[in-house]
Amino acid sequence: MRAIFPLLGVIAALVGARPAHAADIADYFRLYYAQYVAPNPSSPPLDSLTGSAEQALAANAARTVIVDRANGYLRIDDDSRTEQVLTMAVYLKADGNQLLVVGTSDCADACIFSVGFYAISGNLLQAIASDAIVPTIDPARFIRTGQAGPKNEPTINYVPARVGTSLTLKPWYGYEVEETMNKATRASIRDVVLTWDRTSGRFH
Repeated sequence: MRAIFPLLGVIAALVGARPAHAADIADYFRLYYAQYVAPNPSSPPLDSLTGSAEQALAANAARTVIVDRANGYLRIDDDSRTEQVLTMAVYLKADGNQLLVVGTSDCADACIFSVGFYAISGNLLQAIASDAIVPTIDPARFIRTGQAGPKNEPTINYVPARVGTSLTLKPWYGYEVEETMNKATRASIRDVVLTWDRTSGRFH
């Protein structure tokens, strides 16, 4: 019995040393906030995220917050006040690891979009280069076959899916073009939907 107690002590120490794992999508948001928002209070990804993670997660008259733990999906929509939206979703890989995708949209002035891809490693998020996760999209793919669309290249809003099987890319051609578009030109534009491949850990 004496030999068992030291062994139990070693096991307990090892278990205690293991990093804490985020329990759900709200915890992943807190990790994201701690690593990518809090260290840069003067230039956060979105102005609406200033304050704290808990404040950002608190819905109010001007802010809609969706926390779908079952599907690993979170959306903070500050549209009625600042026209800023953060969408976050978990995509499962075949090897059991997870990819966290965070898309932001800021259309308070000119639309500014960003997307981040992160491996979840214990209580840390590790940024992954976008070209390792998504293919290069030819601007022509946003125009329906045989139709004439805007001549300029769009900026892209990356919108994670509520159920982690796809990623929607929405083109935006700038306020001047968008506001002067006729019906035919607007009808020629389409989103590009990429499909998540669990085996390769990429979108196609």
